[in-house]
Amino acid sequence: MNKKILGLAILFALLTLIQVPVVKAQRQYLPGAQDFWTMVQSFFGVIIGLIAIIAVIFIILGAFQFLTAGGDPEKASAAKQQIIYAVIGLFVAAAAWALVNFVMVRIRAPETPF
Repeated sequence: MNKKILGLAILFALLTLIQVPVVKAQRQYLPGAQDFWTMVQSFFGVIIGLIAIIAVIFIILGAFQFLTAGGDPEKASAAKQQIIYAVIGLFVAAAAWALVNFVMVRIRAPETPF
């Protein structure tokens, strides 16, 4: 029994030593943006991403309400409207993302190779 435990301990120690070079090989990235416009673009990207996630949640909730309407036309109609509005919100978020990226590309100064 002790030989098994000792063998497993030695095996574990050797396996952990193998992993050390892998951990040391990682690159270090400093937090923060390279410039102001990259930071603005990242901020709008996060906000638009959150809006898209909320729209998808509302689509799922609308589908659940539609499935649980139980034949009531008012509940089914309200669920359909919720799904339609959520899909419209999703398209607006996608259009806003495209607009922000388009504007940010135009605002930035062209990068020079020097």
